[in-house]
Amino acid sequence: MTADVPDVSEYNAYQFTFKDTLSKGLTFGEFTKVTIDGQKLTADTEYKAEAGKPDQGTKATSISVKFGTQSGAIYDAKNLFTGKAGKKIVVEYTAYINADAIVGQAIPNK
Repeated sequence: MTADVPDVSEYNAYQFTFKDTLSKGLTFGEFTKVTIDGQKLTADTEYKAEAGKPDQGTKATSISVKFGTQSGAIYDAKNLFTGKAGKKIVVEYTAYINADAIVGQAIPNK
């Protein structure tokens, strides 16, 4: 997943979260790298990455990466993003094709 760091200069606090949903044909592996401008970020200090359990009905798996530090009920990315507007954020993770994948059919990404 990729995005550009937003300009946070006009905010007192700034929430920024990546979310993705893996279809039932994919099994989440692990988060492998989270960077800003090529610089690796520290898990649980500069971001919080989470993968849920597959939904019992759809078998889809939701993942999220919250940037910044926990401040009350939110993760605040203001300090992490200050001075980095326009730099590239990259989140990489692994996923594996499982028995629910249908051969010859594209796996949708949400």
